[in-house]
Amino acid sequence: MALKDVQDLFCGSGRETIDLHFKIVRDIGAHTVALFAVSVPDGFDHFELAGSGTLVTTGDSYWILTAAHVWIEKLKGAKTLGISLRTNTNHHFPMEIDTIAACGLDIPGNWNEWGPDLMLLRIPPVHVGTIEANKSFFYLGPQSRPPLKTDHLETSFLLGCPYGLGTYTQVHADVEIRGFPVNEMGNHIHGGIDYLDVDAYVHDPSTMKSLGGVSGGGLWKVKIFIDHSTGKPDWVLDLEGVAFWGFPIDGTKAIVRCHALESIRSAISRC
Repeated sequence: MALKDVQDLFCGSGRETIDLHFKIVRDIGAHTVALFAVSVPDGFDHFELAGSGTLVTTGDSYWILTAAHVWIEKLKGAKTLGISLRTNTNHHFPMEIDTIAACGLDIPGNWNEWGPDLMLLRIPPVHVGTIEANKSFFYLGPQSRPPLKTDHLETSFLLGCPYGLGTYTQVHADVEIRGFPVNEMGNHIHGGIDYLDVDAYVHDPSTMKSLGGVSGGGLWKVKIFIDHSTGKPDWVLDLEGVAFWGFPIDGTKAIVRCHALESIRSAISRC
């Protein structure tokens, strides 16, 4: 298989194309969680989808990277933070809110489409092993990944948990973490902070009226190459940003603003 064949496969519409997209999104999904605010107003757990997050590590500490408004408006006042660990399985994994340290960029008096809206939630060490048994932490330490030297294709996905694709009761949530193919539209610097806008493809706008719930989801660069030992496509992942602001869906497209990688590194340096 040549790289041109991989490009045709990735851009196709058949079963093999769907399988390739699924495998890539599944790999990204290993780092992605839905975040739930869990309250106990009447002695029973009540679940509310708060947003999305990405599991990251700096080597010494383990974090959930998300949007600041997900923490401040939804999670901070809850009793516990619940995260999704497994697919197609009923489960409940709570972490007490008062054991979670939050840090990030300075919070403005009024949020708008420029934020800043980025937060890291430190996971208590006692929970790391259980999470790692089901998910993976993406390394965001000071040493960056060496550049991929072989010929490759580049594409991008935004992963998050849209509210509109879930079903909810007060005590249960059935949600879907969705991978949105995106086209990068350009970087911005505003107030000394870097941003990256993307155009996300929404293939079921009749079901998903907005991108609510995707806030805090990770923006990923995927580099696809030929593994010459197998002759099949393989890929590497790089985290590029975190979504925090979604403009209205227009047809099957939606513009999403993300904090870019330098903003993430700046937030980490403050923690």
